[in-house]
Parts: sequence; C-alpha cells; structure tokens
Amino acid sequence: MERLQFTGRWLPVSAAACACLLTAQLGATADQIVDSFDTESSVSAWSAIWGTSPELSWSKEDSTGSATSGSLRVAATYFTPEDNGWEQAVISRTFASPVIGAEFISVSVDVKVDPTSLPTGAGQYGYFELKRPDGTAMGGVNLSSTSWTTIRFQIAPTEGAVTGIIILNGNSGFTGQVIYYMDNFRFNAPPPPKTLIDTFDTEDTAGNWTAIWGTSPVIAWNSKDANGSATSGSLRVEADYFTPEDSGWEQMVISRTFETPIIGSEYVSVSVDLKVDPESVPTLSNQYGYFEMKRPDGSAIGGINLTSTEWTRITFPIPPTEGTLTGIIFQNGNGAFQGKVVYQVDNLQFTKSAAGSTAPVLSISSNRAAGLKLFASAPGQAYQRQNIVYAPSEDLANTLWWVNQPEAMTYSVTWSEFPGADQMGFQGHLMLVNDTGGGVTPDWNDANVILIEFQNVNTAGPDGIAGNSDDVVQAQARFLHKVNEAGGNAMLYRAQANAAAGPVGVLGQVQAPSMVGTWSMTLKQQGNGSTAVTLKAPNNATTQLVIPAEAAAMFEPSTKGVSALIGVQPNSDTRIGLSATLGGVKITQGAKVVVNENFATAELDSAVWVVRAQDAGGIVPTTSGLAYLVSWPLPDAGFSLRASASVAGPWNSIGTSRLVGARRLVLINQADAPGASAGFFQLKK
Repeated sequence: MERLQFTGRWLPVSAAACACLLTAQLGATADQIVDSFDTESSVSAWSAIWGTSPELSWSKEDSTGSATSGSLRVAATYFTPEDNGWEQAVISRTFASPVIGAEFISVSVDVKVDPTSLPTGAGQYGYFELKRPDGTAMGGVNLSSTSWTTIRFQIAPTEGAVTGIIILNGNSGFTGQVIYYMDNFRFNAPPPPKTLIDTFDTEDTAGNWTAIWGTSPVIAWNSKDANGSATSGSLRVEADYFTPEDSGWEQMVISRTFETPIIGSEYVSVSVDLKVDPESVPTLSNQYGYFEMKRPDGSAIGGINLTSTEWTRITFPIPPTEGTLTGIIFQNGNGAFQGKVVYQVDNLQFTKSAAGSTAPVLSISSNRAAGLKLFASAPGQAYQRQNIVYAPSEDLANTLWWVNQPEAMTYSVTWSEFPGADQMGFQGHLMLVNDTGGGVTPDWNDANVILIEFQNVNTAGPDGIAGNSDDVVQAQARFLHKVNEAGGNAMLYRAQANAAAGPVGVLGQVQAPSMVGTWSMTLKQQGNGSTAVTLKAPNNATTQLVIPAEAAAMFEPSTKGVSALIGVQPNSDTRIGLSATLGGVKITQGAKVVVNENFATAELDSAVWVVRAQDAGGIVPTTSGLAYLVSWPLPDAGFSLRASASVAGPWNSIGTSRLVGARRLVLINQADAPGASAGFFQLKK
C-alpha cells in the first residue's frame, strides 16, 4: 500500500541509501512567533536594560493552560509608594534574524498581571509599551487586568527591519511591587484574502439559489445570522419529504451560479457556516445527513456528516489543480433519514493562501510490489472510483457472461498490496455491469450490478461477541448486487435483516487473514435459471451463494456485454491518497482462459484495459524493474527533479513527472537510479 500524501521525512527505500534534499524556498509570510516560552532556557534571550533591575524568570503559568509550556515572569519589587516620579521596568531581546516589519500587520503579546501586584491609585499596574531597539514606541496600553490579555499593536506598512524589541512598563504613581507574566510574543501576518460569495444580508439573496437534481427542498431567507448580526441573515433549506421507511438514498440538493467565475487554483479552501435546525429529525446514528460541496459537474470538493445543531464552520481544501468554478452545489443526503431536515447556511467564502507559496516537500518510497497501483488520488472526493475495465468484456460478440450460456465465468483478482487494519473502510472492488452506460460510478448509475467489495473488517474474536477487545480484523470479500435500480443503491447494500424494506442485495461473504493473495468469484447458471455463486479467498475458504432466477436473468446483456471493472474507493477524506496494488486479473470461461494479466509492462494495453476513473493519473503501472516512487505536492511552478550519486553532486535532471491527483510523481527504475549504493534527489528551482 502506498499513499501519495507523504510527510517528507526520510523513508527507507532499499539496501541502497537514498535521500531527499530540498534546495529552494519561495518567499512566504506567516505569523512569526518570537517567544512562546516553552522551556526555562528561553528566559536567557531576555535582559533588563536602561538601568532598571526587574527579576526575569521562567514560570509554568502558560497563557493557554498548557502543561508543557510556560511564560516569562517579570518582577519589579523596587517600586515604592513614595512620590519618586517616573519608575519603570525595561527588558529587551535581540532577534536571531531581523523581522521585516512591512510583511506583518501587527505585533502582539499575551500579558497577565500577578494578583500580588499593587495597583496605582487609578487601579492600574503601569503603562505597558512595545518599543523598537531605537526606543521609539510601537504602541502602549495601561495594564489593568490580572487575567491573561492579548495586547496587540498595529504595524505601519512603512515599517522597516526590526532587529529586536524593548518592553517597558512604567508609571509615576506606583504604590509597590508589580509582577507580570508574558507569553506568545509574535508578529502577525495579514489574514488570508477572501472572496465572499454569499453573506445573505437581504431577503433577495435567497433568489440566487435553486433546488436541482429532481429534489424539492424549500429555500428561504432567514433572519438568523451566523454572527448574530441584526442586519443580516442566512439561507434556510428545508426537506420535509424524508421518511423513516427504507427508501434508499434521499437527498436535498441546491445550487447557485457565480456572477464571476472563481479561479480555483488561486484559493486554498472554501467554507461555509452551517447550523442544523433543532426541529430536524436525526438518523439512528444521530446525524442529519452527509453534507457535500460539489462542483457544477457534480464532483465533490469535500463532505462531512452533520451532527450539530449549533453554528459550525465547515471548510474543505481546494487542490492546487482546481480549475475555474462557475458555481457551487450543496448536497445533503443519507440512506437512513427518519424525518425532515432543516439547515441554515451563511458566509460562503473562498480563501486564498495566507502564507503565499512555499517550496514543495519531496518524498520517496520504494516499490515494494510489482503490478498496477490504483491510487485513490482524486482530490477532495471521498467516494471516488478509480477503475480499469477489461475492454473485450464490453463487446457483445465475445459472449463473456454466464446467463443462458453453457460455461461458468470465473473472475479472479490478486491483491499484491492493500491498506491494512488501520485503514478499515478503504475498498477494492470487482464490478460486473451489463449494458453499462460507461460512467465512472456504475454501482450508482447503472440498473444491474454485481459488486464484490474487498475491505478489512472487524470480526468477533474468541468470545464470539463483536465489539470486544479480542476482536480480530479480517480481510473480506462481500457479494452485493442490485437489479432494476438505476440511479440508486438501496438494494445493493440491503442486508437480510432489512428484507421487509425490499429486495436483498447483500448475499454473503468470505474472509481470510490477509487481503494479499488471489480472490475469485465463479458464476454458473443453474437449471432453474438461478445463478450459483462461489466466492473463494486466498486461504481457500469458500462460500456458496445463489442469485434468484428472476434477478439473475437481468444480467443477460443485449447491447454491450457484461463489463468487468476492477478498482478502489477510499470512502473517507482521510483515505484519499492511499492505494492498493493489483498483482493480477484472470478471467476464465469454463476451461478457457480469457485473460491472465499480471501488469508487467510500463503502460497498459489500451486494447485490453480501459481506464475509467475520476483521476486517470492515479492508475500507475509499477513494473519489477521500478526502484523508487518520488513525488511532491503542487503548486510547484519552476521546480524540477534532479539526482546525484553524491550529495556533493554533480546534479542532473532525472525522470518524467506525471500528475497524480494534486501531486507530481516520477518513477525511477533501478537501471536509472543515481548511484549503485547511494542516491540523492532534490527539487531545484
């Protein structure tokens, strides 16, 4: 199993040493923390100046309550109630590197006055100032609170290089000691620029939104604003047609078109404030639907289960590869709604990067298994399908099916790598679809589908009770099917326990200790018209199942054959980037071997295999001669991959990159490795 979301850390790749070097950095502006006082040693960077003598020490009193950090304690015990004129405590520190003031909008520090301090007659504890090294003030404020307070001063756009800071606390009316704590001294970068699409300030804004995809939610303006404003509101979306009956997937879908298209690659995220109305009826899992933001073509930007009846900020990342967005779709759906669902949305906005561009982080992985890597690489699409199709299966003349045929059909899939027990929910699959419409999601779109679902699942341990500590993770192949259900999947996932709701699609499963190995399904028509199904696992465990005659008859094609698709599906945003490796696919018709593919070549034969995936770049052949997979994230304008047998060089360009989701990938064959015993890679601009 590989993930194209590498961390950038050093990864072992083989007996040969191989390293990643990053040699370029683009300019970036982010908040710059000068001191968070995590350790006692941080105190030494500060000293008393200007003839004052406050005591400086480290304290466990942290502004956020962290048990692993602290603050700087500044104690001036020499202040007296006598009228001695102006008294002060002055401390300073020099920065390791000058701060370019014009790149920041403010400087801030958290301050807390110790309750043992004595206030002035005016109830204050001194005039607290931040000053430049030349003594000119950046800003000042009277200290009056014994609670943690963030003090912030604006920085002018004309600010030059700041080489250090002076902190002065003074007053002419001190009555005794003053002690304060200081934490999180920082320079603050400008906030990320945002493009607001809808804040729903007026009733007419609701007219920009319409119900689509055959759904009929009621759309209306509401005076309840996410920020509590009395002069703005939100969009109220109500679906009162959801029912507790098992009607399969139900949804409420709305959309709007943008007056000016959004250039997606210029943004890093899209967000919206959302609140489920308390009058909504939750599912039995205490959810109110799976809320997705989608592009106008219906592909998902991101999704999340709704669980709260409070205003919640929902944010989804935008991949660097994003194109032009002419509008947005909000889809909220579930297969187990119990009643009506109402939600309000507010403040739809796109956000640009706050920190500008940074150099991409280079990552390396070894090729641990030859075959065909199926990466779940489409950015932001938790339910993407990454499939290949055996092309001859879609030619009616080849008669590659079993209904009203004399021979059985056997489909075998060999997994060489598969995500482990920590990634339960990641799915491999074999789909059989007659007369397909040719889309990426036949399990939803087409009417008649057989789906063998490969997943690691939690099963009962020795005590025979699932959910206990002795549970065991097993690899499983589960048989699902549906008939006469185009544009839906209620039957596909309906188990026997819910048979009263309609036809059952889940017929059974077979399990093995590991997903690695060969799994097979044999389909044979019986004399009564039913189809006998045999599932076989790598450990030779078998399960016998039957498709009833009426349903089995639906799989006889009339125009396009029975398509055989093999692929993967992540089923969660957290599993995007994972992969499984196909070590082989074998199809037999009786004793005849139709195809026995081990994916040994660097390119798929397009006459035999068709890529049908939401990100075609995620289908990657990895031959036995492949040594390393080198990748990095976008954006990467101007960067190129170079390699050397020595860290000292010389460095030469290597490989040709391919786009895999939001990353670039270069495959390095052993014959092309930069050195026999050691190798180094770098990104250079």
